[in-house]
Amino acid sequence: MMLEVHDSTPNAVTMVSVLQACGALAALEQGRLLHAYILRRGLDSVLPVLASLITMYARCGDLEVGKRVFDQMVKRDVVSWNAMISSYGMHGFGERAIEVYNEMVSNKIAPSPITFVSLLGACSHSGLVDEGKKLV
Repeated sequence: MMLEVHDSTPNAVTMVSVLQACGALAALEQGRLLHAYILRRGLDSVLPVLASLITMYARCGDLEVGKRVFDQMVKRDVVSWNAMISSYGMHGFGERAIEVYNEMVSNKIAPSPITFVSLLGACSHSGLVDEGKKLV
């Protein structure tokens, strides 16, 4: 039996997986190439792709570009907010992570359990344990 190939073009699910791999390997140049591909293919409105971009840039050490991706998002879900909170946390910017959390809540986005794990991690990495306790 022959296998039919309908569409071999990488889709949003593929991009999320490959961006996660780039982040895990700190493969910034490959991540940038994927970002350009995402823009060309019109996948820059898919929320999981954008959250993966934010995380990939943070894991590769380019927090500024991840923040730019976040700032340019037309719509944000809890996953994209969590990506930004954890990005600040992994770089030791606990106070900024708390600010993002407060902004998220003021935008009426309900925090998830992952939000609190990311926030507590950010506070812990920054020596803000007491502040973290007040948030949960």
